[in-house]
Amino acid sequence: MQAIGVLTLAHTQNDNYGAHLQAWALITALRKEVAARPAASEPIAVGLVPTQPLECYLGGRSHSNRAMSQPTGDLDADKKRALEAFKIMMTRQRGFEHFCRSMVLRVPRATVGNVTDQKSSVEQGLNMKYVVGSDWVWCFANGFELKPEFFGFLAPFSVSRGGVACRYYAYAASFGTSLPSDPAFARYRDFMVKGWQQFRLISLREPTWLDTLQNSCHLSPSLGPVTTALDPSFLLDRADYHVMTAEPMVKNEPYILYYSFSTFYGTQEDDVIAALELIARYREQTHQPNLVVLDISPCETVSTPRIAQTMQRLHLRWQSRFVTAPYEFVNFVAHAQLVLTNSFHGVVFSLIFNTPFSYFYRNGCDPRLAMLQDVFGIKDVLISELQGKSSEELTARNRELAAGYNSGIAALREPSLQLLRQVVED
Repeated sequence: MQAIGVLTLAHTQNDNYGAHLQAWALITALRKEVAARPAASEPIAVGLVPTQPLECYLGGRSHSNRAMSQPTGDLDADKKRALEAFKIMMTRQRGFEHFCRSMVLRVPRATVGNVTDQKSSVEQGLNMKYVVGSDWVWCFANGFELKPEFFGFLAPFSVSRGGVACRYYAYAASFGTSLPSDPAFARYRDFMVKGWQQFRLISLREPTWLDTLQNSCHLSPSLGPVTTALDPSFLLDRADYHVMTAEPMVKNEPYILYYSFSTFYGTQEDDVIAALELIARYREQTHQPNLVVLDISPCETVSTPRIAQTMQRLHLRWQSRFVTAPYEFVNFVAHAQLVLTNSFHGVVFSLIFNTPFSYFYRNGCDPRLAMLQDVFGIKDVLISELQGKSSEELTARNRELAAGYNSGIAALREPSLQLLRQVVED
């Protein structure tokens, strides 16, 4: 029997909606490819493989920055906020645990243990295939630890043992915000190249590293040259997400969705203020003076005096809400009237659901958003490009983007699906 285990960051954080959702999408897409094979084919189980016992990850970190900001000096108030933050963290942990376990259910029990102890899988005669990919798995910036298992280092079980082989593939693996020009790459290069040599197929989510892996690192995976692939979220149709979006979580009230990592992650203050100004213009020009702004950001939006003063001046109806599970994030995007975000997956799901959106950067020009600009032609809805433009122009351009996405996504998706077929058939 074969089993395909997805190795990704999804289970390491219980505040990263996009990481969980792309892992779920990759598993779902792989299961579809498995189901499409001839009926007599060898069974293949597909699911998430934790890189430690699952329970360790389910208790992982969770942002509660908005609830746990700087102490006010009022002991009773600070105690109350600390208790609120703890309740939020526990609720979110349960929500992410449920979602995480739903990705594990159909994998043989031996593959959901500790990935560094796969002896039981080998003894059971499982032909294990590990698909490493997407969200930040090969990132070495911002203090990220390079996890050996994400580079195919599972010796002694990474080679054939008694006719049972473990094989490694990278699907849409992401370097996050790391760049080939980063000095840190020189430090980690030998480690990374040695790991990449274990892979039978390598595809990258962002093309930024394509030339480095192909030409500088001289990688030649057995199933073909290093290439690029779509984020797994794009492999599914809107109908595949229906289980998460069927019933809107906000009933009978239109809203603008604001999802930003704010200045906490290096977003420029001017960009946040430009987003607030855009919200005010949109509200006025669409004649919706009481339109609610639903803020699901994982950290404090009102993080500087200038931002606070702008919000007060514009009289925005601002409501903060904590997202307690990944499916809630999808639901909020799908039913929003407009999305403003600097999140990669905020843009991804806006495109998938044809939700009008505008976006801004964090930490300068994010290579992940730059990739979306190139593939889907979205640069003209970048907030800095919308100065002096009306809400009607923004809405009209989003209609064009939605039409282009709907008509072109099948063709864009096909080369990426072919990569998954290679994994299944290899």
